[in-house]
Amino acid sequence: MQKVDIFLLDKQKTLAESEMQRSQRLEISPDRTIWLASAEDIILQKLIWYRMGNRVSDRQWRDILGVLKVQGKSLDFDLADWAKMLELEEMMTQALRSAGLGE
Repeated sequence: MQKVDIFLLDKQKTLAESEMQRSQRLEISPDRTIWLASAEDIILQKLIWYRMGNRVSDRQWRDILGVLKVQGKSLDFDLADWAKMLELEEMMTQALRSAGLGE
């Protein structure tokens, strides 16, 4: 069994367009293709959900840290710009530190 998070396109058109540009195509069979969110966008969406839940969801926070730890240095840290625009900068900094990637 696999767990799948589905992110609906956000009301913030600019973010949604950017997410679609970064999405990754995966062919699951000869006639079936799905598009997957980038690790960076998963982190941003999880941070948004975490904030919406008043920062109490251990599941969201563990997921954020898990993606950060697994992806590590391969992440595009220009996502900090998005974190700032979405007012997630403080949480992003905390997550990077907790994952051992921040100062």
